[in-house]
Amino acid sequence: MFETTNIATPRVPRRRIAITTDGAVTGADGADQLAAALRYATRMAGQIEPLLDIGRLQWLTALSGTAVTARLGHGAGEVLLTAEVEDRGTRQPTPVSVAAGGANTAIRKCLRRVRDDLYADWSAVMTWDKRIVGALLPEGSRSGSLDVGAVLPEVGLRLQAVLASLDETSRETAVVLEYRGGSLLAAAVEGDVLFAFADKFDTEVAVPLIDKVRSVLAPHDLDLVWTWGESWTQR
Repeated sequence: MFETTNIATPRVPRRRIAITTDGAVTGADGADQLAAALRYATRMAGQIEPLLDIGRLQWLTALSGTAVTARLGHGAGEVLLTAEVEDRGTRQPTPVSVAAGGANTAIRKCLRRVRDDLYADWSAVMTWDKRIVGALLPEGSRSGSLDVGAVLPEVGLRLQAVLASLDETSRETAVVLEYRGGSLLAAAVEGDVLFAFADKFDTEVAVPLIDKVRSVLAPHDLDLVWTWGESWTQR
């Protein structure tokens, strides 16, 4: 039997920044660049609100080695956005064997895992050229005047912009956007994006799952997959 010793790893204290309504930035050194990225990311995320009718954006959380948690204020006060940044170190994803089958099979498998493990209401995959190549929607995805399938490209486009606005170290796993009426998760996969909607995501479950999903999808060229159609919802 071997005795293991826990070696404490030096931790960088959390860094806080604040952005006021007039654009002034206060906080740690180098905050200006992050503030500019967060302003753009939250502006893009805010454009999703009317598309899905999910209320105002409240939180943006980047799941990565450099974790970012940003809170938005919509009141009459001075502070528009506050954020905490914490360096959590490099995390090595667990390798996943590539399952047999083509890209369509991989996409369907991943969307089902997101639905089953993260309790997502719906999920989709969009390529770099703005094509939805897979989606898993519940029956009756129309809610009143809202047709989720019809707005997927517009939602995906804005989520791509959110991911692109953040430094790679701040979005290496995923970004979670929390609105009054639900949450969106977006993860970059070799230039493409997988995104999903749920009441709330358990980030402890989401991080390893996204690693597995990315491992399954990465070997495939999603450019060769036909654009998603109604038949996907029947599979």
